[in-house]
Amino acid sequence: MQKTNCSFLFLVYVTLFLRSLGITHGQPRNIISPIDLYALQKIKNSLTDIPSSHTTPSTRFFSTWDFPSHDSCSTFDGITCSSPFLIPRRVTSLILVTDLSDSLGLAGSLSQSISELSELNQLVLNAAIVTGPIPFQLGNIRSLRVISLTNNLFTGLIPISIFTLPNLHTLDLSKTSSGD
Repeated sequence: MQKTNCSFLFLVYVTLFLRSLGITHGQPRNIISPIDLYALQKIKNSLTDIPSSHTTPSTRFFSTWDFPSHDSCSTFDGITCSSPFLIPRRVTSLILVTDLSDSLGLAGSLSQSISELSELNQLVLNAAIVTGPIPFQLGNIRSLRVISLTNNLFTGLIPISIFTLPNLHTLDLSKTSSGD
């Protein structure tokens, strides 16, 4: 009898613990880190879709970036997050490529807030008209493995801090203007 009570109490404890993490019936909540969400807002504000003649508001690249959404990790185009069982979820991949939208590309500058995405493994920003310097803060994202900034119009020097990233195995700056 006592063993049954212990088993029941253990089951209740596990259920309450999983609910406190936002997991009910095996379904995790997609709570993104507020720091990452803020960084994504800054990144979106620093970039603009260049519409084509047949672009509608719903076919622009950032049309899925609905910040009041409670499911940013699975609804934002170009975003991949850490495991849904890790609360809060962190952005691990940011792919800002407009190939699948009706946008002609992205214009603007790459926000320094990118460095707030501290769990970022992959940054891809291709075929855009992004100007200004490559943020030196990229060198602070120790988990970065891939940086691809091809076909952009960056100015200034490539930050030396990028070359000291311990996990970086791909750095693609082809067809990118950089230097004075």
